[in-house]
Amino acid sequence: MRSAPWLALSVFVLVALVLPAACTEERPACYEGDFAACSCAEGKPGYQSCLGAEERFGPCVCDGTTPGIDGSFEDALGSDADADSSAKLPFMSQCTKNDECESGNCHLFSQSGSFCTKSCQDITDCPPPSSGCNNRSICKAP
Repeated sequence: MRSAPWLALSVFVLVALVLPAACTEERPACYEGDFAACSCAEGKPGYQSCLGAEERFGPCVCDGTTPGIDGSFEDALGSDADADSSAKLPFMSQCTKNDECESGNCHLFSQSGSFCTKSCQDITDCPPPSSGCNNRSICKAP
């Protein structure tokens, strides 16, 4: 009879240890797009991004940026933006120097600012939004 309480206690302890392990669902440590805070050298804050394929966080990034906030539009686009960075500005785009324009002519119009323009002989040489050809033989700014 003395063994019955010990047997019951042993079964209870075994169930108490096995049950939580059996009822937990195995989940990844993180999901693609997740970020976690981490500490950098000198106590500065950093972040870790989730490596979705490996279901774990990557190394601590300590460059001072904040994911999703810092960076430019071009940075967000990635390599496609780098490929287009050599593209020239089209006709009547605002510009600062000649080599930015497809036409190679960035002209400062006194009332409007600097725009990419082109040479012309008459009004038909200047497509919209230009209003025509001026007395310097270049298309007018809009």
